[in-house]
Amino acid sequence: MRETIKPGDQVYYCYGNRSNKFLLLNYGFCFPDNSYDSYEIPMRLDLPFDEIKVEEMVDMKFLSYQAQPIRFKIDQINEVMLGYLRSCCKRSYLKMKGLNDTKKRILLTLPTLLDYEQYIFATYMQVILYIQDQLIRLSTLEQDLESLKDETISFERRMVIVYRSEKKKIIRS
Repeated sequence: MRETIKPGDQVYYCYGNRSNKFLLLNYGFCFPDNSYDSYEIPMRLDLPFDEIKVEEMVDMKFLSYQAQPIRFKIDQINEVMLGYLRSCCKRSYLKMKGLNDTKKRILLTLPTLLDYEQYIFATYMQVILYIQDQLIRLSTLEQDLESLKDETISFERRMVIVYRSEKKKIIRS
């Protein structure tokens, strides 16, 4: 049943299951604790990966044209990230252990060797800590949340701080 909307009536609109990035780019706002929010990080594919250098793998400045976007969500381990790391870390792991590929069967799609998976998760944590470090260069999450208490900041500034703080919450989780 359709109702006629009269002047002064409150109207509700559902934006759908949208991330803060989508809401900010398309509607000009975002909001805290958005359960559909995510944070996309480009991970480089064009490195030799003989040695793992996290600061080179994470393409925070979008310098590489050959990058795999990895979408992080709050309180979730990212399976795409695990697959990426299993693929990229294989040579450095074998080199570190003094092995060649024929002695240890390492699959890229699922865990087959506990020691290798520990290496992958340690690298995963290094990536997360590196991203956290990059995000707090301007301000910490606590500083952002404190800034949001200031009622005098402009709407635009508030949205920037909300967006930035939500990315920090995702990576921190």
